[in-house]
Amino acid sequence: MNSSDKVTEIINPILEKELKTDAEIRKLWSESIHCYNQRQTFNKANEVYDFIIVGAGTAGCVLARELIYNVPNVNILLLEAGPPNVQVNDIMRLPCTFASVYRSSEVDWGYHTEDQKMPSSIDPTKEVLNKGSSYPRGKVIGGCSTVNAMIYMRGQKADYDSWAAQGPEYSIWDYDHCLE
Repeated sequence: MNSSDKVTEIINPILEKELKTDAEIRKLWSESIHCYNQRQTFNKANEVYDFIIVGAGTAGCVLARELIYNVPNVNILLLEAGPPNVQVNDIMRLPCTFASVYRSSEVDWGYHTEDQKMPSSIDPTKEVLNKGSSYPRGKVIGGCSTVNAMIYMRGQKADYDSWAAQGPEYSIWDYDHCLE
């Protein structure tokens, strides 16, 4: 039985019964995708991959998932810069411990926005200095969505509605219905 058959064997019951528990999803990922980060030694020099995805943020993970579902017998290498430390990942899932990993060089790239001079809203003839601020960017599986203290945000209604207006096949993306 090849790896694609294993994936099919695992995923079909999940889809049929809608038993998408964390354990089942993790099992699927572990059997389908080879994920390496900067601390692991990549010693499979002769391994051949159909796709190499650099970055296991939300886009990279979704792309890997879509490839698993749509490409038979696929072999994927998913690379991530962050740590393999499961304990750190578990800490990031608790909003009350968010500050302990925030700005950590292990899980955050440490970006900071530039200082900006701008006209004063009180006296337009004067300038005020708007100090730069931290701009967290995750380097863990899940990317920035993992280091955001579990904050839920939705995009602007106009963005969703403009996607839906591109044609009938996109109508499911309108703001009021895309989460159904």
